[in-house]
Amino acid sequence: MSRTHIVLTRRDKLPENISVSVPYSKSISNRLLIIKHLSGSQAEIKNLSSSDDTVLLQSCLNSVSEKKENSFYCKNAGTTLRFLIALLSVTEGKWILNADKRMQKRPLLPLIDILNTLGADIKIKNDKEIFPITVNGKELSGNKTIEVKENLTSQLISALLLISPYIKGGINFILPQNQTSMPYIDMTIELVNRYGGNVKKTNNTLICQQSAYCYKETEVEADWSSAAFFYTFVSVGKIKNLRIENLQKSSLQGDSVCKAFFSLLGVDTKFDSHGALLSYNATSAALNSQYEFDLNNFPDLFCPLVTACYFSGKKSVLKNLQSLRVKESDRLKNMLNELNKLQKRCFTDQNNAFIKPLDTKGFTNQPYYFTNQPDYFHGKPSYDFVRLKTYDDHRMAMALSAAAFICKHTSIENPACTAKSFPDFWQQAEQFFFEQQKFC
Repeated sequence: MSRTHIVLTRRDKLPENISVSVPYSKSISNRLLIIKHLSGSQAEIKNLSSSDDTVLLQSCLNSVSEKKENSFYCKNAGTTLRFLIALLSVTEGKWILNADKRMQKRPLLPLIDILNTLGADIKIKNDKEIFPITVNGKELSGNKTIEVKENLTSQLISALLLISPYIKGGINFILPQNQTSMPYIDMTIELVNRYGGNVKKTNNTLICQQSAYCYKETEVEADWSSAAFFYTFVSVGKIKNLRIENLQKSSLQGDSVCKAFFSLLGVDTKFDSHGALLSYNATSAALNSQYEFDLNNFPDLFCPLVTACYFSGKKSVLKNLQSLRVKESDRLKNMLNELNKLQKRCFTDQNNAFIKPLDTKGFTNQPYYFTNQPDYFHGKPSYDFVRLKTYDDHRMAMALSAAAFICKHTSIENPACTAKSFPDFWQQAEQFFFEQQKFC
């Protein structure tokens, strides 16, 4: 049976003042859960993310604390699995970790190799099939420097940093000069140090001393990675007033840079005590004839940003996208495939995405009739209907929904996948689109 789709049609008249809310930060929540667990504190994490990934991690940690079970299924949750591998390596007991087929292709072995170098006892099934992973928790010994020669996912480095206070003798890491997603590592260092850890960063060297956490009650920020999808809505839909509740100007999150990126696409941002007020500024949007963005440090902004660039109709280059190949899906390949269903203007090399300019006067907010072969809606050929696949990737689903501002009818495959990071995204989107039909 095929997956469920949702068919979106833009509302003829949008409210004059639209207010949306975004989840609390998944990245901060997941790091705080590990810190709190290791500290043994009962203090509260206020505004904990309601994302599937965070709920899963919290459930696993509760089971570890209460010794309810020792076997965990981590789905396609990279952060949850990597953080658990590191945590359980220093947690006494025998632990079994499983995940879905996509996780088999995502970077895990370097983390296991580094932990085993520190004395961990972690075994995989075999070289061709990693799962199940067996972890025999024990004390790890450091007193050494590990040079990370590959440019590994920041989640792997963060997993190691989060347990670094509990590595006997401390540990040092030398990272590659072009380490991807460095703001996520900086976030981890800030949180580790805030609650009693001792990590010093000098250029690309991280010096981690043995210590212990003392967690205290903390309130999680609203999530900038999720807010980026509403920046796309404002850019593509040319929305004049959209408020994002509780979004903070000052943030631990590197993805807060999206306000600067999207300002080039005509989205103005003002902050007050209630959050951020976004508005489309046609004058500032017209100042740039083409766009170029380096996303080495901000890969989670690729989906919303490439969508906005595509619908701007302007020539665009998005650079240093190598980490996107091993996300929940191959986001670089898959996003360009789906956007090209409207008009083939996207191309890629190994690490970069290129968008050719639109060969007309540009998109309007009227239905856009694309030039490729027609798709089929209930068996009837239609040139004003596009069916977009999500590859079970939450960020793709949310970004591609912006096509409904341009196309008359936009079908999004497997809309439920957005629960991974933004459980009520479609409820928020109802202010912009009405749901015409679901079908299988």
